[in-house]
Amino acid sequence: MASNDLIIKYNTNPTNDNIYYAFQRLITPLSIATKFEPYKESWNEINDILNKIIEWSIKYDKNKDLSAIKQEDIKIIIDKLYDLDGKYLSEDGLYMEEAYEWILQLQNIVNNYSQGE
Repeated sequence: MASNDLIIKYNTNPTNDNIYYAFQRLITPLSIATKFEPYKESWNEINDILNKIIEWSIKYDKNKDLSAIKQEDIKIIIDKLYDLDGKYLSEDGLYMEEAYEWILQLQNIVNNYSQGE
């Protein structure tokens, strides 16, 4: 491996690096999906989810505290992304699948954070 290759180690420990990384990995596919033509009929719903995730990210960035993210709210987003992933799986579900996987990772981080308080 060349010395300039990027290596990212990720785990669900609630460190700043892991939290920022999880938010980035969740926000990116949602951002793309809000303009990706196959998802057109769900753009409003995807945009609402994206705005909620961005709100969480900004709150975390200001306070370095995940306690404002409630498990019930995460569960609602998980259910919505699960439904969207299923809806677009036969088309091009890559962005919804990725967002779904990363909301689960964020849920793990928030759980680990809550247990560490």
